[in-house]
Amino acid sequence: MSTFSNTAPMTLYYWKIKARSYAAMAVAQAGGLNVVHTDDPNLAELKPSLPFGQLPYLVDGDVKVAQSLAIVRYLARKGGLQGDDDKGFAFSEMLIQEMEDIFTLMAKANYEKDKVRASLLILFLKFVLSFSAIPTSCNL
Repeated sequence: MSTFSNTAPMTLYYWKIKARSYAAMAVAQAGGLNVVHTDDPNLAELKPSLPFGQLPYLVDGDVKVAQSLAIVRYLARKGGLQGDDDKGFAFSEMLIQEMEDIFTLMAKANYEKDKVRASLLILFLKFVLSFSAIPTSCNL
């Protein structure tokens, strides 16, 4: 379990792996939010309350959020990380989508044969290098 901040805790249900909950926990930490990551959820018990029958799932009082990117966006909004204006908001959304592209590429590389995996990892490195060149503010 991981926790951030001193406010009323939110609960993020997901397995004990660095996958679909990783970005949400990073955003929670960056936003100073109190999120408890429950990494051994009882899926049979939770299943009736899951909108799409799968994890991750965030509970924040009476607000319940499914789907990893929806959770990331919700936490970014709560943590004040979506920018102060339309340009900042657009930049935030671009970063979230780029994170999803990188995650998808890494997941694909994990399950491929060696030759395909090598080419996907090279593509991943190109993503990372281009990502690190992004300025901290966006010139949209």
